[in-house]
Amino acid sequence: MQVLSGRDRTIPTFLRTKAERNGSRPALRFQDETVSYDELYADAVRLASGLVEIGVRPGDTVAMALHNSLDFHRCWFGVNLAGAVEVPVNTEYRSDGLAYVLNNCEARVLIADGDLLARVLEIREDLTELRVVLARGGLPDDPRGLDVRPLRSVPAAPGALPVVRPGDHAAVMYTSGTTGPPKGVVLPHGCAISWAEETVQMLGLRPGETHYCCYPLFHTLAQYFATMPALANDGVLALAERFSVTRFWDDVRRFGAASANMMGSTVSLLHAAPARPGDRDNPLRIAFGAPAPPAVLPAFQERFGLRFVEIYGSSEANVVLWNPLDDVRAGTCGKPIGAFDVRLVDADDEEVPDGEVGEIVTRPHRPHSMMSGYYNMPEATAAAFRNLWFHTGDLARRDADGYHTFVDRAKDAIRRRGENISSWEVESVVARWPQVEDCAAFGVPSALSEEDVMVVIVPKPGEEPRIDELAAFCAEHMPRYMVPRYWEIAEELPRTQTGKVEKFRLRDRGVGPKTWDRERIG
Repeated sequence: MQVLSGRDRTIPTFLRTKAERNGSRPALRFQDETVSYDELYADAVRLASGLVEIGVRPGDTVAMALHNSLDFHRCWFGVNLAGAVEVPVNTEYRSDGLAYVLNNCEARVLIADGDLLARVLEIREDLTELRVVLARGGLPDDPRGLDVRPLRSVPAAPGALPVVRPGDHAAVMYTSGTTGPPKGVVLPHGCAISWAEETVQMLGLRPGETHYCCYPLFHTLAQYFATMPALANDGVLALAERFSVTRFWDDVRRFGAASANMMGSTVSLLHAAPARPGDRDNPLRIAFGAPAPPAVLPAFQERFGLRFVEIYGSSEANVVLWNPLDDVRAGTCGKPIGAFDVRLVDADDEEVPDGEVGEIVTRPHRPHSMMSGYYNMPEATAAAFRNLWFHTGDLARRDADGYHTFVDRAKDAIRRRGENISSWEVESVVARWPQVEDCAAFGVPSALSEEDVMVVIVPKPGEEPRIDELAAFCAEHMPRYMVPRYWEIAEELPRTQTGKVEKFRLRDRGVGPKTWDRERIG
């Protein structure tokens, strides 16, 4: 792998050196379309020149409301080559949420697909900054006062592009915002390079391999942990429109993918699909992602003939924990990678001993290797970086060998009658019940103060689990204070597009007429 150094650690230099090194070799594949390294770079330069021509200046934010496509890559890289900051917009956003992001990021220029532009026009009166839209697809009949132009019509003006440095802002990635409005994570160019190089080394990717990604490109998972590592490895990024259980393995075989990203929920969904005789007949060698259910992972790896590397990371701080390939500990997030310091601390930021639960805090060894802050949120930035460590808000436990086990999001921990309860531990027991496909544990207000434990379960197809039997199973396998009081059956759990369960929606809904109450039933 070609490693960039010093001031060369930027996306423009990365893309140029990759084009010079790989020329006409394929870089990106999507459906039946393939783009080579030199074509990708030329397309990005052309768009960058056009953006400069219409008034985009270094440091300006450019919003992108685009579905997965190779045009997304062209626009992403074009924005960065212009010295501007890409702001990929979650394609599920609409109404107030969409207006908040577009106003908060202060983008005067938006690149948008037609259906997503229609949502923007619906909230035109609420937008304070937006002026120009480059439309991918047809133009609207009524642009509502916006300067709407076809993306393909942007003029490519000759001339030198701006010089970009590793610490310059490359992207503002908006988080899910489960406890408030979405926060814009500001990522410098150096992040993209560091995260790509570390992913290649961490997974032992082989030069020229194809990496498969089925997640939305508006997320760091698809950009910095899929696209960038594939290109850093002089390989190919094979992109899907979206995740599909029925198409996943057909795509992997068609593209000849040797590696892939997988969320823990992806593992569960793929494993729940009916077994087929040719399940192991696939080219996938290694996958990585957040820890998968311990009850599922060994059988999943055996069934599909691959290795799954469990990691821990975030949009703000990169992957900071991973399982070494020569000593994997299933069910853990592994050890700190060499590029970051990691500690577990208590509420006073004092380090906790092995075996005790603490918040994961981290800091990088190399400059510009994690977020610069939250966009237009100085107080949130200061709180996250207090005492010179980035505070993740996640809880973990470290064993004597240095392996970390994720316990919970600090905000998802449940407090019941003086005891702290990990929702993850509750879910791990419930998931062992053979009729359960998926589940989520969370706290609801208790009449006795603090909280009671509630669980929503999704049954496996055709199954009708008896809650009384499941509750009795939990009573046998977890401490009494941890056994859920409230239970509910649902067809599915609310999730973000990246697979995270939106527990705030479940908490807001709370106990209802269909909820089974263990204490009332007796």
